Amino acid sequence: MFGLMKSRSCSLTPEQKLNRRLHYCGACKTMGRLYGQRTRFLLNNDAVFLAEVLSAISDTGQPAAWDRTYQSYNCLSLPATPDVMPLPLQYAAAGALAIAEFKIADQVTDSGRFPWAIAERVFSKSFRDATARLAEWDFPLSELQALSGEQNAREAAGTSTDRRSPAETLAYLEEPTGAATALFFSHGARLVGKPELAPAMGEIGFKLGSLIYLLDAYEDYEKDGRVRAFNALNVALQTTEAKLSARHRQSAKERLWTMAAEIQAGLAELPLSAERAEVFASRLRSNLAHRLSPWERRLPVPSLPPCSGASRAVSVPACACATPISFSARVRGAMETARSILNARRGGQAHSLVRGLEAPFVFLSVMAVALLFPRQARTVGSYRECIGIAFNLMFVTALVRSAFAPFGRLRFSLPWGAEPAVRFPPFGSEAGIHFSTPVPPGPGEPGPAGPAPAYTVGPPPGEPAPPPPPEPKRGCSFCCCDTSCCDSCDCCCDCGDCCSGCDC
Repeated sequence: MFGLMKSRSCSLTPEQKLNRRLHYCGACKTMGRLYGQRTRFLLNNDAVFLAEVLSAISDTGQPAAWDRTYQSYNCLSLPATPDVMPLPLQYAAAGALAIAEFKIADQVTDSGRFPWAIAERVFSKSFRDATARLAEWDFPLSELQALSGEQNAREAAGTSTDRRSPAETLAYLEEPTGAATALFFSHGARLVGKPELAPAMGEIGFKLGSLIYLLDAYEDYEKDGRVRAFNALNVALQTTEAKLSARHRQSAKERLWTMAAEIQAGLAELPLSAERAEVFASRLRSNLAHRLSPWERRLPVPSLPPCSGASRAVSVPACACATPISFSARVRGAMETARSILNARRGGQAHSLVRGLEAPFVFLSVMAVALLFPRQARTVGSYRECIGIAFNLMFVTALVRSAFAPFGRLRFSLPWGAEPAVRFPPFGSEAGIHFSTPVPPGPGEPGPAGPAPAYTVGPPPGEPAPPPPPEPKRGCSFCCCDTSCCDSCDCCCDCGDCCSGCDC
């Protein structure tokens, strides 16, 4: 259920990419060292997001100054002791395991399937260790346990909430998950020495947990209906439809975008730089648009309006997608990188016998890595870091996926399966944006009834029109990584994979 705040790094600056990588890989490595290598499979993007926010509001040191094992691309390079592990990473690692424990327990209760029971036994010791560490930090574990039980109780009694309105029923069902997420955010602020920010962090956590809960119900509506599992939207709407109608989908989307706008407003209240706050908000917008309407994911992601409800223009971020690197450019860049690292490695021992004997091997190995991962190789500062790229599982996986990307793009050139007309993802009247162009109905759905609202997307009267969107690049209408249109473009992204997975 958790994993909304996935980073799409294409549009980030090199400094922002480094910050994200250090937190993501850092949380993963911390989990491996403290709780065992197998627990690294349980890392989720929302725990990493919490670590990023805690690092940004605390005085725990800049990520660029973290231990050398965190700087390394090598997945097998782990920190030696907790002394060199930043507190936000330790907290995120324990939180990720706590979330996973409750998720697995919930699956065992709901489905009773054998694989979930096996997972519960495999990770039992790691879960106990993480719980013990949270207890050392005075985390309210009893309250978290009570909220988990309350969530189950409310879902079990969900069918008796028909006297409430749909919005009230959803708020009732979302509350325990939101409150549990708020515990992690508010206690994290206290743990890093910022107790004055605990209420604001708790509010962000509550809205994020509630959003994730509703999004899970939205995405799993049809699947839950087939297996007769509990679904919050089904209970709130008191419907027997196998698929959500256009009206109900629109209502759910409006509620989700309103929550997202409130989270963005909460981030703006934290002592973050405007740049950092916008990175987090943009990540939320991009992922929510991607998951709400998969066929809309080739659109640029608009900016959310302020929570005050004031109408404003929808802005389109400029595409920063990296262009493909030709083979000849890869070779030239790889040779330059190999020479640079070789010269730096020689240092003042240019005429040393050992340095002379190892020079051909260093040059060829660096060149091989730089050919495969040209953008990552440009960021390394030493031979150790360069070789570490080859031992990074995300890059190795990306390399394999990139080999199959052309076959995935082939289907877009076939004469059948035409795409529906695209549009901006709706934000709803509660968020202050109205649409004058009718929303195209889905297959088998009735068209919208009644006249369209008067106010259209665009600048309010008296303000200049926004600049036109950037020109398409090589078949990709907009930035491939930020809007996930990698399926139809021919561009390479920052994780080393071409098109089919710009998501590390």
